[in-house]
Amino acid sequence: MKISLISTYWSPNVTGIVKYPYRLVKHLSEEGFKIKVLTAKFKRDLPANETIDRAEVRRLSGLMKIPGGFLMPFYPFRIYRDIKNSDAVVVNLPNFEGLSALILARLLKKKTVSIYNCDYGIGGPAGKMFDWLLNAFVFFQLALSDRIVTHTRDFAQSKKSISRFNERLIYILPPIEPVPVDEEKFEELKNRKGGNIWIGYSGRIISEKGIEHLIDAVAQANLKDPVLVFAGLHSAEDPYSKKIINRLVEKDIRHIFLGKLSGGALGAFYKNIDCLVLPSIGKTEVFGMVQAEAMLFGKPVIATDLPGVRVPVQITGMGKIAKAGNSKDLADKMEQVLNSGDIVNDEKREYASKIFDINLFVREWKALLHDLR
Repeated sequence: MKISLISTYWSPNVTGIVKYPYRLVKHLSEEGFKIKVLTAKFKRDLPANETIDRAEVRRLSGLMKIPGGFLMPFYPFRIYRDIKNSDAVVVNLPNFEGLSALILARLLKKKTVSIYNCDYGIGGPAGKMFDWLLNAFVFFQLALSDRIVTHTRDFAQSKKSISRFNERLIYILPPIEPVPVDEEKFEELKNRKGGNIWIGYSGRIISEKGIEHLIDAVAQANLKDPVLVFAGLHSAEDPYSKKIINRLVEKDIRHIFLGKLSGGALGAFYKNIDCLVLPSIGKTEVFGMVQAEAMLFGKPVIATDLPGVRVPVQITGMGKIAKAGNSKDLADKMEQVLNSGDIVNDEKREYASKIFDINLFVREWKALLHDLR
């Protein structure tokens, strides 16, 4: 089966929104699907054409960068042949350019699937205009889609924009790939940890994650020797990062920034922490794959009560759910998790390994694509 996949960004920019389709393409390509990724050339030094994980990647130059994507007026003409030669078109939302791809697919009588990751939220007065415009584009894309895939029913039911397409909705949990463990790195972190409690955070240091509430919660919680351990990108020059660092100092919270981790180093991080906290407050967070990764290591999770974000804890029982933006409640939930010995057990961990199995994700997508024929 030949598939054209539309995504504003692609590797090497593998953010949360890109990670879902990237892993989908990787595993479907291994199963024999012929996939061409149509994306933007967001850096001048990137090749126009490249093969990544058996999939052909075609990067199109944008006329102008705008919030939420690129302005590419000739985009429909440049992708016409690719759409024509495909059996199906998969669009990674939110984006602007997917609308023209779906219109072309309809005209050429191709089957269409949209992956609805999240709402778009730039913020600020000017950002609200782009938010409205992009979400309007997304609505029309959903209307043109034969099937709409989103992560959870919980998230879908919270959004009028997609719940009205209920008969087309399919729920497929995000692809969670097993994380290896670098034993040398594990021992290094273990020695560094000593007898302290490590409260882990995995992800970018951005305002939507609500990290200031996590810091305040650690300051309030009755915990013995807690250390906040961050695994993720941050820049000391970024205003929000500066705010977080200053708050850590003001609250006298012991902390460690490990930087961006991947592969065995990330596994060593998960294996050493005592719990993972996802304190998100923004609407762009709809699941949090890091939760599932931590659970597969048998680690309890504290997540905020946002649609979709609360689902991993709800379905596994491996943690607690706290009110978003409420540091006191977050502190209470951390105490409950870290002072209790029965939050995680072998039965829960085994169940998590079944529902977050990458092979299950691939089977569900293969069934969806074959049903479109």
